[in-house]
Formats: sequence, structure tokens, C-alpha cells
Amino acid sequence: MGFSARLLVAYPEAQSAGIPIWKAREVIDFGDITRLEKLTGEAGGSPYNPNGHTRAGICAMRMIIDRLAPRAENPRREWFAPDILVYREHWVDGQARAVAEAAGAAECIDCGTRNPQTDSIYDERRGKRYPSLRRIREHNIMISLEDDELWERLKSRQYHIISDAPIMWAPCAEIAKWMEEDELGGSPAFEQAAKEAISSALLIGWREYLRAVGAVDARALFLFPSCDHGI
Repeated sequence: MGFSARLLVAYPEAQSAGIPIWKAREVIDFGDITRLEKLTGEAGGSPYNPNGHTRAGICAMRMIIDRLAPRAENPRREWFAPDILVYREHWVDGQARAVAEAAGAAECIDCGTRNPQTDSIYDERRGKRYPSLRRIREHNIMISLEDDELWERLKSRQYHIISDAPIMWAPCAEIAKWMEEDELGGSPAFEQAAKEAISSALLIGWREYLRAVGAVDARALFLFPSCDHGI
């Protein structure tokens, strides 16, 4: 089964009402993803030979999924993103202004208002933003649970990082390190990316970008739009 994948990159901002805020500002879109085994021919049939951009996305996500899958089986609180602010329209002096609902958390992520005129990371192609409001609210409900109840819920639901809440995140510097480890170890994902000049260039570019923004403590949320059916 294929899926689409992207990273939503958030930066630490000045505190609001004493709560640290992470502001989402950029997106790395890996596009449509399929199994790496289709590239290697291990899935049976003729080997899949996509263009360089598609190949790079498949290889990068394999590197990431290989690290997230064990985390989903034995989760820690810090591997899940904190509360995500939900905006509502509030009229002040005859003008509609976006006001974030109080999250009541130690820290929050601001993904914006979903206004295509003001939000630079608005997804014009699909006409809506990801994560959807439904996914955000599901995420916030799960994150509000105490540890014991959260772990029990995740276990009973057989939590899946692609289709389920809560949303996972990681420091950008750590993701860059995952990619570097695959390169140094000559992983199948790295070897497949290296077969094509464009895919190799994109993988190196993403890694160095993540390394650079990681130096200012940027974090990335792992989003899967094709599995997010909310508004």
C-alpha cells in the first residue's frame, strides 16, 4: 500500500503566556511513497524504476520509517509532538482575527490558520492543510492522557505511525543523523538513492538542510496526507 509523506518543520518561537511555542514554517514533501523492495526487485515482478524525485522520497522515508517503527512499539512521551493549537475565528472591532484555543500544555505547536493568503505552507494542491483539524484534535486528546492511559490506548489500538494519532516528531538534527548513518552503513535505501544523480542530490540536500536547521533546534512532525481524511 502506498502513501504520501512530508515533514512539517517547526522552529522555537518566543513564549506566549509563558508557554513555549513551536511555529511551523516549512515543508519537505517526499511525495508518494511505496516500498523500497519495489526498487530493489525483492517485491517480485519487474523492478520499479521511478524518476529521481520519486526515488529520493522513497529512500528518505525508508530511512525514517526504519527508526520510527521501533519507537512506535516502545513509545516515549518525547517522541510525540506536544499539543497543536487550533484556531477559531474571533471578531474584534468588526474584524475576524484568529485566536488560538488554550491548549493547557507545557508547550505547543502552531501550524497556522489554514488561510491560503497568509500561510506560506498552505497546501494549494489539495486545497487544505495537513495535519487536518480532525487529526490535530485526535492528537491533542491522546497527548492529554496520563502516561499509563496513553500507553494502554496505543497498545490496544496497535498504534500505527502513518495512520493513527498521536503525531510523532523528532529533532531535525537527529533525522539528518539517521540519513548519515544509512550512508556510512551503505544501507539498501542509500544504495538505491545513489543509483540516480537527482535522487542522490536530493537526499544530500535534505540531509544538509535538516542538519543546518537542527542547529537552531528545529523539529519535524511526520505527516502522511493520504492517510489524513479530515478537514
